[in-house]
Amino acid sequence: MLNQFRIIVGIGFLFILGYSALWFTVAFDLEEQTTTTLAGLKHTGIKVDYNDISLSGFPYRIVIEVSDLTIAGRYNEYTYSSEATELVTHLWTPNHFIIQAEKLRASILNEQLKISDNYARASLRYTEDKKIIIAADSYTTDDLSIIQAPDILQTLSFNEWQVFLRLHESPPTSASSLYEDRFADFKIVLNGNKGDIEAIGGVSGKPVTNWNDTELSTWRDSGGLLEFDALNFSLGGAKLEGNGSLTLDEDLRLLGSIGFTTRRKLTDQHYARLNRYLKANHIENYTITPQSLRTPLGFTLQNGKIAIDNLTLRSIDSVVD
Repeated sequence: MLNQFRIIVGIGFLFILGYSALWFTVAFDLEEQTTTTLAGLKHTGIKVDYNDISLSGFPYRIVIEVSDLTIAGRYNEYTYSSEATELVTHLWTPNHFIIQAEKLRASILNEQLKISDNYARASLRYTEDKKIIIAADSYTTDDLSIIQAPDILQTLSFNEWQVFLRLHESPPTSASSLYEDRFADFKIVLNGNKGDIEAIGGVSGKPVTNWNDTELSTWRDSGGLLEFDALNFSLGGAKLEGNGSLTLDEDLRLLGSIGFTTRRKLTDQHYARLNRYLKANHIENYTITPQSLRTPLGFTLQNGKIAIDNLTLRSIDSVVD
């Protein structure tokens, strides 16, 4: 009996020793990979700065915390900063990570959209078919602040966001088509006090790492296309469902078309809300009516203008302005 007890204790000790050795091996390797990845970003021209990288979580989780992390494009076309950014995984989920950020501030599109959030989270997963799946959200709606946003978003007073991305580690190339195959698929949901936006689609062309004239021109010339398989607006019960595609012209202005329809009968109140939304976005010379929605409502973006049929609604600038 005593010998059996010693054997059980010995096996348990070896298991604990083996598990501990495996945990620290994997954890230290992940910590080194994090340091190497951040250093690699610097070599590509991306600005990266942080205070410290620490390791914790034993025995169940592996937690890499990067304190005071700041990431920015070469020309500050996008920025990210957080007091604490955590990368969390487990020994039994080596291809799945949870990213948590506290006190974050971020901007994209040359600071046209700037937000701050006390807490945000994301799931990052690598699949066997060489894809990267990212699902991120604002977690709660009471700590998100919109510092700056384009009119189309600002007028919704949006207070919650969700982003789902599917990226190819090695983007496929198209053998015989005008546009390249998609290197990214997306679903973006923005919920606000005055309305919601849902966009589902994909991006083809050469991936853009810096939001500037050179890379955007290369993206356009490589067959770059932003496709909306679904683009839905909901404003107090008035819902418009659309789809379309966009690229860039020679002056890096949006070029393409988007069409909308409605599947439900709208009331006068719904039409009033839709028209208030148009006016809030500086579209003063067009009014949505029951007659205008009997056929799909088509917006064209060409020559720096947004138009319906031959009626110009407003001008649009370069996407880098």
